[in-house]
Amino acid sequence: MSVLTKIFVGLLIVVVLIQTSGTIVFVNRSEEFKKNLDTARSETARERAARLGAEQEVVAVRGERDLRVMEATARGESLRPALEAALASGKAANEAVAKANADVAKADADKNAALAQAAAALQTIDTQQKTINETATKFAEEQKRAAAAETRIAALIKEVDGMKVANRGLKEQITGLENKLDEMAKTRTVINTGGNGADQNAAPGMAAAANLRGVIKDTRMINQQLYGTISLGSAQNVQKGMQFKVIDNGNFLGYLTVDMVDTDEATGHMSGPSLNQVHKGTQVRTQW
Repeated sequence: MSVLTKIFVGLLIVVVLIQTSGTIVFVNRSEEFKKNLDTARSETARERAARLGAEQEVVAVRGERDLRVMEATARGESLRPALEAALASGKAANEAVAKANADVAKADADKNAALAQAAAALQTIDTQQKTINETATKFAEEQKRAAAAETRIAALIKEVDGMKVANRGLKEQITGLENKLDEMAKTRTVINTGGNGADQNAAPGMAAAANLRGVIKDTRMINQQLYGTISLGSAQNVQKGMQFKVIDNGNFLGYLTVDMVDTDEATGHMSGPSLNQVHKGTQVRTQW
């Protein structure tokens, strides 16, 4: 039972007590009046006058009682709006309490859901941290491998640089030897022609072949031997056994010795220090 309800019940009890007390007083006075009236009838006129006074007193008491009843009723009616307002406030308070309880229940549910999400997030973080640690370990291992590879690459680069220097020296030696061979060939030509520039013992077309130039049309590996096809053939006086110098951008790559001759192309095997650089379009010459 709410406080406002208790107040309303207390007020009703007070009103009832007031009404009851008034009734008791009235009853008591009425009995006394009757007794006095009986006595007055047996008495003299003086007692009759006293009876009249008593009746007047009874009338006054009744008026007072009615007045008190009216006042109590008016007070009850005046308290009724306050009581109704208190009851309405109590109802609103109960509704507010119910809503607050619902909000508390929802807050608890949200808290539990948040705790579950936090636990899942912590588990995910632990898994990610484990993955990060494993990745960091692998990365450290890869860094060690990369450092070792860099060391090996540096050693290989140094070795290649040395080979380039040696290759450059070989190219210079080859160039010097070729120049000597060319000079020897020129000297032999002068000797054989008696100074007129014609080799009397040379086969037909060999003089013209001394300045042939062409390009590599195709290459292929046969039994670990590199072969090349050039853009010159019998129509350009190419003969079997003829040797061409293979050159790329002024760099000597090796030799091509003709093994088979067609009309407009010839095929031969290659030898030399840099055959891995030979490709389609590389130049071939009979002279440097």
